[in-house]
Amino acid sequence: MSIGSGNKYEMRRRALLEAIRFCGGVTAYSKCLKISDTRAGNWVNRPEIEVPYEYAVLTEDITQVSIERLSPFTEAANKVIRRLRAKETPPPINVELSEIYIGEQPYQKSQDPNRPIIVGTDGVLISGLMQIEMYRAARAKKVGVMRLDLEVLLIEKRSIQEMKVDLLISERVAIGIRLEQLLGNHQGQRNDIKHRKNSIDASGIQPCRKCDEVKGGKGGNIAHVVGLPSRDAYYRAKLVYLSGNSELINLLDQKRISISMAAKKVISIKDFQRNSKQSNLQGAPL
Repeated sequence: MSIGSGNKYEMRRRALLEAIRFCGGVTAYSKCLKISDTRAGNWVNRPEIEVPYEYAVLTEDITQVSIERLSPFTEAANKVIRRLRAKETPPPINVELSEIYIGEQPYQKSQDPNRPIIVGTDGVLISGLMQIEMYRAARAKKVGVMRLDLEVLLIEKRSIQEMKVDLLISERVAIGIRLEQLLGNHQGQRNDIKHRKNSIDASGIQPCRKCDEVKGGKGGNIAHVVGLPSRDAYYRAKLVYLSGNSELINLLDQKRISISMAAKKVISIKDFQRNSKQSNLQGAPL
């Protein structure tokens, strides 16, 4: 084996081990790809066996481990093939309901119970609070989730647009808010988890390893990752999301109103409420 091929094999091996850890083990990874444990093990342990390209693509869709690290194709070829792929949603990953943690970020409850439950690799819920509450009420033990490795998306400057997922604007903003938390809390103790019995603590969740590399121009980086056209578009959509106005959020998700117009309506409502409050104060008896 040449030095070059050895380096390529080691890169592929590390990428596969990362994907396997993401899924929770070889058996879970094999089930996601609908292959045998033996076949997956051969990809890891036998340098002469390449990962078939369709499985490299599926691995990237499920785990966010990039095709470039899994396949022998060039980066340019991979980018072209990414664009040509059919848009099909990757299968959800089943996790224990007790391993999903409610963070302190604001959540908006979707009116559609069929929307995906989105969590980070640290187990923190990003979107899907209503669905989680429904499963807990039903005393379910496992639930299918869309798991995002936000650290990888940031470091590799990838966009969820490249993945086979169709996310609502509110879901993209929820991901962006979680990214902001990771970028803001990457030093010292994590303070974005509600601590309670059986909860994970700061020692159990590692901060973003290389967030300093992407912290500059934070808004633009986040807009790119969540698939919004610009930093301004992200901040305006975030304004609507944080307003808690379910009617406007719904219109935005259904693409019946633009991000800019929705943001203007939120500002108008706030101005009206502020003026009304001032009028009431001025008219109040001394």
